[in-house]
Amino acid sequence: MNRDRFDEGLSIDDFLGRVVARAAEWRDAFERAQVPSLDVAPADLVAAVLAEDWSWECAVGLPAILRFLSQARGLATRVFPRDLNLDLACELDREDPLAIPRIALFDSFGALVARWGPRAVSAERVFREKEAIRGKSERVTRLRAWYETDRGRAGVDEVHEMVARAMMREARTT
Repeated sequence: MNRDRFDEGLSIDDFLGRVVARAAEWRDAFERAQVPSLDVAPADLVAAVLAEDWSWECAVGLPAILRFLSQARGLATRVFPRDLNLDLACELDREDPLAIPRIALFDSFGALVARWGPRAVSAERVFREKEAIRGKSERVTRLRAWYETDRGRAGVDEVHEMVARAMMREARTT
């Protein structure tokens, strides 16, 4: 992703200001999220977030991650509406490009360094459990229960780890 394309994305505040579907849920979850701090400023990395406000999984899993990214010193972050950026969706996941949210880290040359999504590993286990595959409604019920308990913490932890690892790689190469 080159810098011009990155700059076309929305800031986190602009994205949250444009949320229409579940607006109160998004803002409440963003404001109440307790997230870790990032100790080192990753000046050579940028974060691109692929999301849609109408997506239930974005609404329940992404606000805490956006809060973490907004507080990460030196990590520029932009949000890209998936439906308007299908090329980026395909770049981040060729097998399931429509699954959101997605978070990608790019280096100063525009190369993809790391990616995350569409859900935390522990949520993915719930989603993929053989017992839950009986039907979509059962799978969604179990996933909703998982998100209600987790409140975005697992996703924040995984994205925090992803950013920290990418920063260490970048530090070794510079």
